[in-house]
Amino acid sequence: MKSIINKTLIGYKPNPGFTAPESGDAAAAKKLLTESGEKMPYPIKFTYQSTPTADKQAAAIQQGWNKAGFKVTLDPQGDNYYDLIQKPSADFDVCWAGWGADWPSISTVLPVIFDSRINIVGTSSNGQDYGNYKSDAFNKLMDEAAAAPDVQQQAAKYIEGDAVLGKDLAYIPLEGAVFNFLHGSKVTGYINGAATSGFPDLAVIGVKH
Repeated sequence: MKSIINKTLIGYKPNPGFTAPESGDAAAAKKLLTESGEKMPYPIKFTYQSTPTADKQAAAIQQGWNKAGFKVTLDPQGDNYYDLIQKPSADFDVCWAGWGADWPSISTVLPVIFDSRINIVGTSSNGQDYGNYKSDAFNKLMDEAAAAPDVQQQAAKYIEGDAVLGKDLAYIPLEGAVFNFLHGSKVTGYINGAATSGFPDLAVIGVKH
């Protein structure tokens, strides 16, 4: 993963801020952390929504980050997870979250998650901006993208914005989900596409008797 933007979206480019190999580079990370002058191992709290699979993922991440010079405390949470991380005062250093484009446009990804003006509401909520990220440079690019005259120019501005996010380390891309939809031979009117966010259109689907 080189971006939070899905590779299928118009304008996708690997984020230049993420140059490490897919498996990570603990030695290089530890070198940078050592050069920072911080006391090591550096403590961080990783908050995530607990499931049997997520617990295993978190343990693997903890192991890798500990090798890089961190001391990771896992903070598993239950069904109230998103209520927790949407509080600007939430106590964590890193949290797990996911996002999918509502239709095939980067406009349904970057501004929705990282534009502080539409997310951060005083001290009550950060919307989907779970890390309380705020950047005037990024927000300006979102405005320029919204005003672009065509899809290609719009996407180019969004990619500039993604580069800002990568430089600021506003997120760490870890996985990309792939959905597989199967249906039987007696299912009729099966349509899935941009209008239904890639899911089957329930208005026309049926079953052959």
